[in-house]
Amino acid sequence: MNQRTLYVGVQDNNLYALNAATGETRWHFETRSAVDSSPALMDGVVYVGSADHSVYALEAASGKLLWKHETGGEVLSSPAVAQGTVYIGSDDQYVYALRTSDGAQVWRYQTGAGVEASPIVSNGAVYVGGIDTYFYDLNAADGKLLWRAKTNGRVIMTAAAGPDLVYVGSEDGSVYALKTADGAVAWRFQTQGPIIYRKPLLADGVLYIGSFDHRLYALDAQTGAKRWAFETENEVHSAPTLTGDLVIFGSDDQYFYAVRASDGTQVWRFKTEGKIGTQPVVAQGVAFMGSDDGKLYAVEVATGAQIWQASFARPVDSIAAIG
Repeated sequence: MNQRTLYVGVQDNNLYALNAATGETRWHFETRSAVDSSPALMDGVVYVGSADHSVYALEAASGKLLWKHETGGEVLSSPAVAQGTVYIGSDDQYVYALRTSDGAQVWRYQTGAGVEASPIVSNGAVYVGGIDTYFYDLNAADGKLLWRAKTNGRVIMTAAAGPDLVYVGSEDGSVYALKTADGAVAWRFQTQGPIIYRKPLLADGVLYIGSFDHRLYALDAQTGAKRWAFETENEVHSAPTLTGDLVIFGSDDQYFYAVRASDGTQVWRFKTEGKIGTQPVVAQGVAFMGSDDGKLYAVEVATGAQIWQASFARPVDSIAAIG
């Protein structure tokens, strides 16, 4: 673990590279505004957005700036990297495709409002939601619209894609399963609160997704039938992570929870001092988790016992990448 590095954005305007074994800072790169975007690591390069309107490419080993691409709005979206291209949204209403080699624009697609959701790339398609209440399917090669689906609320959540269905939540409180072929609704599950931020988890035929109604849901991915729901004491907009038979996620009640994937039974919970909107990242039996209390925690997956914590001056609302 000592040779591994965690990359995480912080609202103090910096992207940090930390020793995964100790939490000590290896390097940091300062932007001109908060880094709520979650970094993507690919081929020795870290890609990340900043509220300063820019997308950055940094050398993973040193933090050296390789290139930056300026958009017309805050970049709260997180990058998806595939086939030599970085896909990312901006509050200037555009989805961008940038060359990984130099940041040059390949294409951009204009939506009807800001794009704070993070794109995903699957089978030659870019799926991304918009504040304009639509969910988009774009051709990854040229950015042409393949289809769009209307919801009744902002779509700020990142999607999860299967072979035939793509899944996303909306501020209208619904989980949508849309057919990848044409965007038609295959099923819809209604929660009792908005579903915004972060992303669902699709694994082994089950979709795990949080809602502002304080619950994490496990739904049958094919039918939308509820398998179980775990209730916390506040809103859930953290993204869940599956490791073994444990689903780990956070809540605005300041706890990280580990529950059984099979039935939603709580195994442990870990207390922070702030709301939690990130996603745990797991490596070698350790979960790395950020909180609005300005700390990044490393805890044992099996027990929830703390190994170390790294402290920052501002909230950690970015999902870490590990290399």
